[in-house]
Amino acid sequence: MNKKITFLLANIAFACIWLANHPLVAQPTLTRDVNFPQVDDLFNRMSCDTANVQPGVAGADVSWDFSNLDVATGFTSGTYVLPSATLFAGNFPGANLAEEFGDGSATFYNVSNAQSDLMGFVQVSTGGNVVVNYTNPQTIMQFPFTYGDNFTDDATRQYATITGDITTEVTADAYGLLTLPNGNFQNVLRIHSTIHVNDGGGTFILHDELYEWWSASEAQPILSIRMRTTTDGGTETKQKFVSYANIQGTGGGPDDYGYTWESSDGLLTCDWVDITKMGTLVTGLADDNVVGPINMGMDFQYYWTTIDKIWIGSNGYIAFEPNVSIASVQTGFPLIPLIDGNENFIAPLLSDLNFSGIGNPGQVYTYHDQLNDRFIVSFINAPFWTNNTTGLDIIGSNNFQIILSAADSTITFNYANMATEVATEYQTQANPVVVGIENPTGGIGTMISSAAIPTSNSCVRFFAPSVPLIDVIDVRPAYNQNADNGGFFAMQGLVTNLTTMVNNSGSVDITTPINITTTIINENGDIFGTPQTANLPNLAQGQSQSVTVWSDFPALEGNYTFQVETSNNSDINPGNNVNITEIVVVDSLNNGEIYLDYTPIDPIPGGVNVVSWQGAENYSDGAAVYFRPPFYPVQLIAAEFACQPGAGATSITAGFKTQVVKADEDKMPDEILSEKNINANEIPSGVWNRITFDSPITITDGGVFVSWLMENTGISLMTDVNPPFSRQTYEILSSTYAQYRESEVADFYIRAIVKSAIADGIMPNTTPTFSLLNLYPNPANNGAMLQFNLPQTATVQFTLTDMAGRVVHAKNLGQLNQGGHQLQINTENLPAGNYLYSLTVDGYSLSKPLVVVK
Repeated sequence: MNKKITFLLANIAFACIWLANHPLVAQPTLTRDVNFPQVDDLFNRMSCDTANVQPGVAGADVSWDFSNLDVATGFTSGTYVLPSATLFAGNFPGANLAEEFGDGSATFYNVSNAQSDLMGFVQVSTGGNVVVNYTNPQTIMQFPFTYGDNFTDDATRQYATITGDITTEVTADAYGLLTLPNGNFQNVLRIHSTIHVNDGGGTFILHDELYEWWSASEAQPILSIRMRTTTDGGTETKQKFVSYANIQGTGGGPDDYGYTWESSDGLLTCDWVDITKMGTLVTGLADDNVVGPINMGMDFQYYWTTIDKIWIGSNGYIAFEPNVSIASVQTGFPLIPLIDGNENFIAPLLSDLNFSGIGNPGQVYTYHDQLNDRFIVSFINAPFWTNNTTGLDIIGSNNFQIILSAADSTITFNYANMATEVATEYQTQANPVVVGIENPTGGIGTMISSAAIPTSNSCVRFFAPSVPLIDVIDVRPAYNQNADNGGFFAMQGLVTNLTTMVNNSGSVDITTPINITTTIINENGDIFGTPQTANLPNLAQGQSQSVTVWSDFPALEGNYTFQVETSNNSDINPGNNVNITEIVVVDSLNNGEIYLDYTPIDPIPGGVNVVSWQGAENYSDGAAVYFRPPFYPVQLIAAEFACQPGAGATSITAGFKTQVVKADEDKMPDEILSEKNINANEIPSGVWNRITFDSPITITDGGVFVSWLMENTGISLMTDVNPPFSRQTYEILSSTYAQYRESEVADFYIRAIVKSAIADGIMPNTTPTFSLLNLYPNPANNGAMLQFNLPQTATVQFTLTDMAGRVVHAKNLGQLNQGGHQLQINTENLPAGNYLYSLTVDGYSLSKPLVVVK
C-alpha cells in the first residue's frame, strides 16, 4: 500500500507545480498569477532518458546545457479544473484547484496569492481508489519568490490508518541561461526542493531532491530533475525522473550540420506575406496525402543539397523528394530527427490536418517571389481532422506559412491565426504537433516542439551555417530505372537494360571510387544470376549520373527485387546506400493476353489486409495503380480486382466503379478513357474479379491509372503486404489522387490485362515516316537480315510476335541516325510457323510477315 503512495508522489503530487514569468530580468520572481496553473490549463511534458543527467551548479548567471536530452518514455499531461469538476471534491473541501488526469485520478490544491498548498490526491484503479488526505497541508511554494529566497514547511498526510510526516525545504538557488532540445531559455530561475516523507513511524521513507527551472512566461517547470531515494522494509532504491515542457524557446542550435534558429519569443521579428491573391491554389490535398512535384522556379540550398521542387503534405509539411508520406500513428507524429523512411522535409505544423469534405475551408497557396528570390507556401484556414460520423466537423483553424529564401538560405515559419488546441482524438497523444526540420538522411535536424501548437502572430527562422560543422560525403542510388523509383514491367524476350541514378548528395566532391553492386532476387528469395558490379571514379558535389548496371537483363517471367548498393570509403551515411525497386517480368498467355500485376501471390479469401475509406460514398473515394506497359503499342482490354466486405460485415453490400485514367507527363490523372460500374451482387469475395472493358483502350506512350472507386463503405479492396513493393499505388479521396500513404509496405490487388496492338499492321491514325526495305531470306531458317531506311534521326524499336500476338523477341535500338540500317534477326530457336515483325519509329509502327521453316 505504501508503494502506491510512492507512485502518486512521483507522478501526480509533484508532476506539475509553479512557474515564473515577468519581463526579461536577471532574477525572475515567481507570482501566483503567472506561475501557478489556472483553470483549463493543459500541460504536456516530455519524459527523458536519465543517464548521466545531473542538475549542475547553483549560483548567479549560470549556463546549463541540456540540449542532448533524449526522449525516453513519451509524455505526461494533465488538465487543471475546479475541484467540483472531479468526482472527489467532497474529500477535499479546502481545495480550490485540481489537476485531473485521463483515468480520473486527480491532485488537489489550495492556492492563494501568498502560497500554494497540496491538499491531497486520489488515484483511480480497478482494485479500488486510493485517497490520500493532507490533514496538515504541504506548502509547495510561497509567492513572491526570487533568487535567494527560501522557506521550510512541516506537513502531515493520512492514508487509511497510516500517518505520514513530511518536511519540505525550498530554495531559489540559481538563475541564468537554460538550453534544452527545444531551444534556449534566458533568465530562468532554479528552485531546489528537498522533500522528506516518513510514513508509519519509519516503515517507509521517501527522500526527494527536486530541481526545477522556471521561465518568465510559463506556468509549469521548463525542466524538472527529481532524484529519489526510498527505503521500504530496509531495502533502499534509487530513482531519477527527468522531463521538460513542450514549449518553444527563444532560439537554439546548432544541429550537427550547423543550423541554428531564433523565434519571436526572443528578438526575431517576421512579417506575414499574403499570397492568396497572386499565388497558385494547390489542388489535390485531402486527408493524409501528398501533392507534387511543384517547381519552385529557383534553387534553394537545404543542408548540403540544392533543391528546386517540393512536395506538399496535407499534414502541415513540405518535402524535398517524392514518397515522403507522414501520417499519424498511435503516439502522434514522428520526432525529429528520426531515420524512418520519411526524411528531407520541413514541418511548421506536422499534425493531422484535413482538406477533404464538402465545405472544408482549408486551402494551400504557393508563390515564387522573384523580386525577393524566395518561395512561399501558405496554409490557410486548415482544420484538424476529427473522427466524426455526422459529416464534416470543422475543428480549429490554422494559418501558417513557409518562406524559403534563396538569397540567404533561411527558412521562416510564420504563424497568423492559429487554433488553441488539437481535436479531441489527439489530445492524449505524445506528439500531436511536431515543429522542426530534418535533413536528407533523417539523422540530423532540429525539433522545436512535439506537442504545443505555435501561438498566433509568432514566427521561427532557421539559419544555415556559413561554414558547415561537418564535411559530408554522402553517395546514394537516388532511384532505379525511373525518376519516381517505382516498380516497372519488363517483357520476357525483350531487351531490357537496368539502370540506376547515382547521386552525390553530400557537401563536397567525391574524388575516390564509388562502387556499385547490383543484385537481383527472385520471388523465392534466391539470388538470380550473378550480382553485377560497376564503379564511378569520382562524382562532383550535387552531381547525378545514370549508370547501366545490367545490360540485356535475361530474366524469366516472375517478380524480382532490383537492389542497387553504392559504397565509398568516406561515406557518412550508409543508411541510404541501398535502393530497392520491384521488377515484374511478364509473358504472353496462349491467347496473347499479358497480365500486368505487382502482387505475386494470389489473394486469399478472408485476408485481413484491406483498404477502405471511412465515409466513402458516391464513388469519390478509392484506390488506383499506375501501369506503364513494357512496350508500345498495347491494348488494355480488362482489369481485375480482389475485394472483400466492408469493416465488420460478412458480405459485400456495395459496388464499385472502375476507371482507366490517362496519366499526364507529371504522372497525374488527366483524361478518363473508360469507366464501368459494378454492382455488389456481381462481386465475388476474396478472389480476382475480371472486368472487361466495352472497348479496348490503345496505349501508345506513357501510362494509365486503373482505379477502384467505392460506392460506399460496404466494400473493401484487398492489399498485398509481401515485398517487394511497387510504390505505384495511389489513394483517391474526394476524387483527388495522391501517393498511397502505405505505398512502402503494401500493394493493391489491382491488375491490368493488355495485348499487343501491333498485330494489325500500321497503327490507326498514324503515317509511317520510314520504310521496311527488305528482309531476307524470307522464309528463314536460322536467321534473317532486316534492312530499313530512316529519313531523319529517330528512336527505333524492333518487335517479333507470333500470330497470337505474343512477343517472342524485342530489341530497343535506341536513337539511330538518318539513312539506311540493318538488323540481324536470330530465328534459330524459333519453331516453324508464321510470325509478324514490326518496327516502331518515334511512335509510328509498321508490320510485315515473316515465315520460319525448319
